[in-house]
Amino acid sequence: SWKGAQAVFLLFLGAMGVYEAVEAVALYTPELEYSAPFTLLLVLLTYLFIPLSFWPMALVLWASSALYVGMVAVYGAPVWTNCIQLGVFFLFANLMGAYLCLERARWQRLQFDALRRIKRLNTKLEREVRDKDKANQELLRLSVTDELTGVPNRRKFMRTAAMEFARARRYG
Repeated sequence: SWKGAQAVFLLFLGAMGVYEAVEAVALYTPELEYSAPFTLLLVLLTYLFIPLSFWPMALVLWASSALYVGMVAVYGAPVWTNCIQLGVFFLFANLMGAYLCLERARWQRLQFDALRRIKRLNTKLEREVRDKDKANQELLRLSVTDELTGVPNRRKFMRTAAMEFARARRYG
């Protein structure tokens, strides 16, 4: 089911966040400053392209980001300004991702509502076209028959006679 797939993917995201945090600490060397572009990109792209329920996804991504920054701050022995900078980057990635995700959801709702409105209007238009066709057929019938007796009128007689004379001339 879709809910089960979402739960599995959220677990995967959480595990990926833990892995990234552990990897950042394990690979830390004083001469190499932290660079977390892959993790930041993962956070941002998840918000943008993975169609999950927003709040569980946001919770996992915020927790993963906090874990990443916390692990680096506690176990990596970096310069504190770098930890603050890293925290700001993750904060920005999460805020921007959340904003874009919520905006996308809002636009999808607006698009769905517009499509529903268009479908309703198309149904109404089809009904009006059917009613107009029925009215035109009734007008045509009334224009060639006598309303009282239902017998074809002079106009119908003259039109039919003209067609028959043309056919008689054509076939001799």
